Amino acid sequence: MGWRLGFPTANVGVEPGKCLPEMGIYSTWIRARGDWLPAASSIGYRPTFGGDRLTVEAHLLGFEGDLYGERVRLAFIHRLREERWYPDEAALIAQMRLDVAETRQGLEKAEPPAEL
Repeated sequence: MGWRLGFPTANVGVEPGKCLPEMGIYSTWIRARGDWLPAASSIGYRPTFGGDRLTVEAHLLGFEGDLYGERVRLAFIHRLREERWYPDEAALIAQMRLDVAETRQGLEKAEPPAEL
């Protein structure tokens, strides 16, 4: 879904027994291929698209590539907002642009986490 909207995401699997923060949109760091990269991430059900399965997705800022099948770690830094339903894709995309801009600004001068 993210590719189609212009925000490709890494769909992050959650190992059994791991805790998640409450549903919403977050500024995060994701460890992929040995580096910490900034990301805007979502925990939720994709209400605009009638989702019925909990997903964790991360849009890596400034990253181009494919992470399918690769192991990643996600560190939640700041909750931006709750998960919301939008009346159409255009409204959702506009909000996603704001979420990415806020994430970029918030993590721009921040240090990635110590090794988890």
